[in-house]
Amino acid sequence: MNVLLRRLLLPSIGVVHAAGPAQSSTKKEKECDPCRKLVRACDLPLYVEDGTKKCVDCVDTSAPPPEETIFTETIKCARKEIWFLMEQLKIVQKEVVTSLQSFREQSEDVVSFLREESNFAPRMGAIAVGGLTGYILALRRGIFRKLIYTTVGSTSIAALCYPKEAKAYSQDGFKIVKKYALIGYHFLNGGNQESPSPSKK
Repeated sequence: MNVLLRRLLLPSIGVVHAAGPAQSSTKKEKECDPCRKLVRACDLPLYVEDGTKKCVDCVDTSAPPPEETIFTETIKCARKEIWFLMEQLKIVQKEVVTSLQSFREQSEDVVSFLREESNFAPRMGAIAVGGLTGYILALRRGIFRKLIYTTVGSTSIAALCYPKEAKAYSQDGFKIVKKYALIGYHFLNGGNQESPSPSKK
């Protein structure tokens, strides 16, 4: 009886073992096919493995890349140049803003220093420098223009050092100029009008 069972079971076991490797090989070939475009649920990992990633090729990577034409090359070069210029403009803009801020801070410090009551000598020196600057600007002009430029330069620095006094003097000067302008206007108007001659009876 045992001999009969062995003869019946042993051939079938060999057939099962022979068919097993063939099925596993075809399954691996289907999984490693690079032209396969669909991702099955069995390809998605359920648990994260030890730092390894599973890549699935959805397109044929063996195909050569498309050739670049003259148009695409031109567009590519133009984009690179534009991005480079934009980066340079950002750098220049940042430098200009930084320089303006530092100049503004230094100017405010100088003005606040000159407006202090205890700094009389520096204020006089600044006013003299303003007048000298106006004289240098009008160096090749006549005496009248030199006088005007020197006066404007020194007056501007004086107004910067004494803002309250400059405001008061400017208001008084405006009133005086307005007064004399009205006097001149009425004088010219009265001089041009012809007085009517008296009628003789």
